[in-house]
Amino acid sequence: MKTLTAMAEAFGPHREVCLVRELTKRYEEALRCTLAEALSHLAEHPAQGEYVIVVRGSEDDESASRSEGAWWAGLSAAEHVARYEAEGAEHKEALKRAASDRGVPKRELYNELHRDS
Repeated sequence: MKTLTAMAEAFGPHREVCLVRELTKRYEEALRCTLAEALSHLAEHPAQGEYVIVVRGSEDDESASRSEGAWWAGLSAAEHVARYEAEGAEHKEALKRAASDRGVPKRELYNELHRDS
């Protein structure tokens, strides 16, 4: 319950999860729901044993709405990385920070930069 509560606070109560109990055993159970529904379910049916919690990743439109109004929103990926380099960051660190800002894996941003060149 503590873990699900913390997750609901961090991700929001509508993030989809799957609670799995008795994983790989004969009586395996899986409950697919939102974090709010999982908390409600466990309040009515106390947890027995250990659970695996699988959390759905954030949607692309969520990361897009986060980037609206960001200082880098109008920059291309190359300009974004170059801005951090101009501030004194090494290329690898600039790439890491730009990827973090954009909510994408560093490797994806790296591939995008090298596709353009």
